Amino acid sequence: MNIEKRSKANNDRPQAKKMNPEIESDDDFEGPISTLIKINKNRKRLVIEESSEDDDFVKPPQKRKKHEKKEDKRQSKIHTKKHSKKVQQPKTEHREFFKYSNEAILLRCQPNSYMDTVRRFSKKQIDDVRDMGFGAILDININHISTRLAYWLARNFDEKFDKLNVGKHQIKITSDTVYEVFGIPKGPKKVEIIADKRKVKKQEKIEIRDTFIRQWGQNARITHGLIANTMENQRDGGSLLKLNFLVYWMTFFAEITKATLANDRCLLGVEDVEEIKNLDWCSYRLETLRRTRAGWKNYKIQFVGPVAFLTLLYTHEYNKKLNLFEKAVEMPVIRYITSSEIDKVEDHISDNGPLWISSESEEEENEEENEEKK
Repeated sequence: MNIEKRSKANNDRPQAKKMNPEIESDDDFEGPISTLIKINKNRKRLVIEESSEDDDFVKPPQKRKKHEKKEDKRQSKIHTKKHSKKVQQPKTEHREFFKYSNEAILLRCQPNSYMDTVRRFSKKQIDDVRDMGFGAILDININHISTRLAYWLARNFDEKFDKLNVGKHQIKITSDTVYEVFGIPKGPKKVEIIADKRKVKKQEKIEIRDTFIRQWGQNARITHGLIANTMENQRDGGSLLKLNFLVYWMTFFAEITKATLANDRCLLGVEDVEEIKNLDWCSYRLETLRRTRAGWKNYKIQFVGPVAFLTLLYTHEYNKKLNLFEKAVEMPVIRYITSSEIDKVEDHISDNGPLWISSESEEEENEEENEEKK
């Protein structure tokens, strides 16, 4: 028996296995699963898919044309805009209370100018003003407004809720409140409010305003001083006096201008001089207060709203609480509150602080409400 000698190196090598001739037949093996390897150039990643008998090739995604992409972008922008519109919910947050401070409001139109003009009215002029329904405001006796108190009140008026926040107490303001303070007409017909005079078209109802302006010419600089001088020469009264007085009073007590110009915006809601007494000027005043307060965002500039109204109302409420004045309460409020009473309230605030600020004031307020309910 011959023994084949192998080297150590050969012994280390594994011996090759001999193929079984029966296995070499291709018929005995199933075909291997073929794989299709594709490279998606756009996404730069390897995609492996199994092939099938019916579909040996999967078509790559078609390239989108440029104009299709632009259209899709436009559609997505439109779609986004539609969904980006948020439905504005009604605001429920009250304006934060502003503490009393030494900050003062800027007033270019103090009531003393108005008082000087009205005191010189003739009997016919007074009769015409009373015929307009504004007779009560001829009794007003206010020479000045406390600018510090007015600033604090203007800061604490919340136009979203029509409330004057004075600490632990909220003074609700309505058109009836305006009537109680001034006694101006509260007729059945609403005054059309046009905040921006530049938006008024020539063909709209501006005949009354044109009549008013024609007294001095289209390019005249109409100041409250010019109106006062004109009314001084209208001793016999008449329609023009009524228009002049309405604008004059609104300039001082409804919406003050930042300069000395007269505010004739109120005439845009008047169709006829004789209908002035039938209009709801109380609601007009309240809307003016809302609009001017909403527009007063920079507290360093002048507030053009009706600060005299806020001051008179607060002084009246203050007196109701403390009986501070040695005089009977009259309605409307302007018949008994003068500059002297306003000064007393400011002095009391300087010495004791405003009412309804401490927790004690809140307890007293609750006790009064409970007694009223009983």
